[in-house]
Amino acid sequence: MNLLLYILVSLQIVPTFYKNEQSFMKDIKVNPGFKLIKVYPTEDIEPPESTTIWIGYSQDALYVFARNYQKGIQASTRKRDSENIMADDWILVYVDTQGRGNEAYCFQFNPLGTKRDFILTEGGSNVEEWDGDWHVDVKNTEYGWDALLVIHFKSISFAKTDWGIQIERYIAKSTELQLLVKLPSFQQVKGIAALKLDFNKIFIESASYSLIPIVELRVEKEHSGEGEDNFYFRYGATARFKEGSGTLLDLTHRPDFSDVEADIEQINLERLPVNYPEKRPFFMEGKDLISTPIELVRTRNIEYPVAGLKFYTRGKKLSFAGYFVKDSLLKYVGFSRATYSFEKNFILGIFNASAQGSFTLYSMDMNLYIPQVKMDIIGLWGKRMDAKSNIIYVKLKRRQEFKGLGFSLSYLSIDSSFISPIHLIYFDRVKKYSASLNYQFLLSKININVYSDYYTRKDKYTNELISEEYGPGISVSLAPFSFSLGTSRALLNYTGLPDARMDMNFISFAYSLSSWKNISLSLNSGKYFGSDLKYITLRLNLSPFNKFNIGFQEDFIDCDMMPEKSIFQIFGEIPFTYAITFKPYLNYKKYREGYDEMALNGIVSYDLSSTTGIYLGFTKNLSKNGKEWESNYEKIVFKIKAGYDLMNLIH
Repeated sequence: MNLLLYILVSLQIVPTFYKNEQSFMKDIKVNPGFKLIKVYPTEDIEPPESTTIWIGYSQDALYVFARNYQKGIQASTRKRDSENIMADDWILVYVDTQGRGNEAYCFQFNPLGTKRDFILTEGGSNVEEWDGDWHVDVKNTEYGWDALLVIHFKSISFAKTDWGIQIERYIAKSTELQLLVKLPSFQQVKGIAALKLDFNKIFIESASYSLIPIVELRVEKEHSGEGEDNFYFRYGATARFKEGSGTLLDLTHRPDFSDVEADIEQINLERLPVNYPEKRPFFMEGKDLISTPIELVRTRNIEYPVAGLKFYTRGKKLSFAGYFVKDSLLKYVGFSRATYSFEKNFILGIFNASAQGSFTLYSMDMNLYIPQVKMDIIGLWGKRMDAKSNIIYVKLKRRQEFKGLGFSLSYLSIDSSFISPIHLIYFDRVKKYSASLNYQFLLSKININVYSDYYTRKDKYTNELISEEYGPGISVSLAPFSFSLGTSRALLNYTGLPDARMDMNFISFAYSLSSWKNISLSLNSGKYFGSDLKYITLRLNLSPFNKFNIGFQEDFIDCDMMPEKSIFQIFGEIPFTYAITFKPYLNYKKYREGYDEMALNGIVSYDLSSTTGIYLGFTKNLSKNGKEWESNYEKIVFKIKAGYDLMNLIH
């Protein structure tokens, strides 16, 4: 056995081969490991809150052990694959298993053991969702916390060549970032450490296949206004075939998404619909593969799916995803995209979408990343075949991460008759120019970011101004405090109002320790379509005793042009046990006309696995125009979902 767990020479790591996980953990006690270096906000090769890493492998798995020294751990995100984990303490390991330097599997976790996984393209130009067979064991210690990451070889595709590996650690309270290999960008895959494995010692019994039938049974009670209670018995079924982590075929009939939590309401002062994110599992898994630079299909517009088929496959260079859905309102909708990744930092995509009612769209897009200057060149050309209408989009973007200059320039042109119910494009026959500029620098431990944004949207044929907006600002942060100040000046002629100007000033303050331990206050005031506006938002997220997460948000609005006076919301994640979770949501609105509305929503879930569980959901809408509350609508759903991998019977 080697005296050192691995050898690091010229950014080459040669890990030791072990019989199993137990022998790897035993050897950690006598080997020194390797320390991460601090790169932000200041550089230090021996930071006080240090991180020591050990790497090893066996015939079926890669092991990474991290010993993290820290006083005052900050972590509160418990939901898997939530981007809120970025505000916690975390470790991120990404492994380039093809050795090409343009793509990597990423494994992220916090001190609570919450996991997030994705596939990162060089420079962060694309982040693909991915669910693989890996686990992490975490343990709080007197000096901080330990974590053991185990990645099973059968769950990833790889080439028998030198891999690449990078390890990052983030400490939320000080916004400190530590890296295994110091690189110009923390999202850079090219130039990370080479990982040399002996593939003669790696044994994969067979490809990993899953065939999972899932059956859902639902009982619903619905009551509307003063009518009688209505009871419904519904069923749904899904069949999933999965090969490793790269290929999936989903067939679903009468899918139900009553266990998906409600959206936290936002107000858009520009009087355009808010683009709330997709949360439904059928559309989430593989969604990254059909994402284009301009969103040509918004899956949330498919509100009432009756049946659906989804297929995707990820290859070393070529990937494909296709969806075909029958919807109660839109009838039949289909969309697909194929992407080809060239050797270095260049991705080409071809997209198609169609819907019943003579809507057919084809497009081609590309993303070229130039790491030497941190520049993205993005382009898209598309054509709606039935209307002979084109869309052209070009964007030049320089990435700015910790300090320095960042900017973006873009041009968008859309012909007439391009708008469709399946995407989120509100204006056609337009041309739009956009520009943004920001400069970030450090003053001692204070992070300062100065920025300015501008766009103008005009009629493509008459050159008439549709809307225009610009807004400079500055943000200052000294962890865990942050402060921002700015202004926004807009002319929104598309509203059709006599005075279509919006002249706003804003200031905000925030104190943040982690994703669910923070408070923020924002103040907006100015002229809003000819009226005075004062708009205040107070948000408080709490994680009492690190046992559950609860959030509160209050919006106060004082403006004659806005119907609401205030909006109060409560939301959260309350685990009763490891498998049972309650997700509450309350929305209470006061209107200027003198009436109130309240929406109550809650989900209790008992998740035995990703395919099996019991769910109880409720929704209740009330209104008050005087002293008494009246129930307008209520619904209770009890659902049982059961799935089993039939391949287990074979093994």
